[in-house]
Amino acid sequence: MINLIPPHARKQVKIEYWVRVSSVWVLMVALGLCVVLVLMVPSYILIRSQLNTYQEQYSQALADSVSYQELEDAVVTANRYAQKLLSYKSPVSFTGIIDELKLVTDDTIELSYVDIKRTESGEVETMVVKGEAQTRIDLVAYRDAIEAHPFFTSADLPISNLAKDKEVPFSITVAIKQPE
Repeated sequence: MINLIPPHARKQVKIEYWVRVSSVWVLMVALGLCVVLVLMVPSYILIRSQLNTYQEQYSQALADSVSYQELEDAVVTANRYAQKLLSYKSPVSFTGIIDELKLVTDDTIELSYVDIKRTESGEVETMVVKGEAQTRIDLVAYRDAIEAHPFFTSADLPISNLAKDKEVPFSITVAIKQPE
């Protein structure tokens, strides 16, 4: 076979040939990459939307965690205060004292005056009860009932209150049991 292409043009044809071959290969790779890119767009959109959803859920969980931590701290503080309150002796209320006194008071005793005072520490140690009993025996029974009651520790009845036999005015100093 006779080669009709001159040697200097032959070199040019080879260069042109390889440029065209490489151009076709580059175009084919570029076209393949474009196809792959187009096929990856839905996956990208799906992954991006899931990532946004997970980030929102993470932010919400983080905010809830901070909120729960604040609530937990508040509960711990409230428990600490409750323990302190429970450790203190609860002062006896005046109405509680009056209610307990009414339990031991019967129809033969008529109360006219009850004097209850707290000490500087807030405790009620004694009270003065004044009134009138129908008989001396009723007054002694009333004093014994007060002393027998678990809420009171003692009842001091002066002997001068027992001078009369009927319609006996009295003044009793009652010591109140302190809560533990």
